[in-house]
Amino acid sequence: MVKKAETEKITINLNPITLGYIDLLVENGRYSNRTEFIKDAIEKNLSLNQKIIESNTPEATQGLGYFTTIGVHKIDNEMIQEKLQRGEKIHVWTLGMLVVKKDVAPQDFINVVEQIKVYGVFKGPAEIKKYYNL
Repeated sequence: MVKKAETEKITINLNPITLGYIDLLVENGRYSNRTEFIKDAIEKNLSLNQKIIESNTPEATQGLGYFTTIGVHKIDNEMIQEKLQRGEKIHVWTLGMLVVKKDVAPQDFINVVEQIKVYGVFKGPAEIKKYYNL
């Protein structure tokens, strides 16, 4: 089940003709506003590309040193310390949002997490973001 994440604001630039088409559809009641149109267009394109999305989601690797999440994945100090004590290394793959809690020491995180792939939003210490080029 996909968890609802908090929303992120994005900005797009559209040419005046495209924007005019959207406004025309809004004025004629097809959409209540520009945002609704854009969200609908995104959902339709995600649906059209579902095969690509599914073929690039490594769910089969769950439990093999990979932590795969679709939604919001939160990593806290307790989890990192557990992996450190066991000498385990992990890979993190997130589609949605990866949150590294403030209680996690960046160097401990780096010692445990071999690789991160985030499709969406990363929230955590700047040192971690820089180290993994996020």
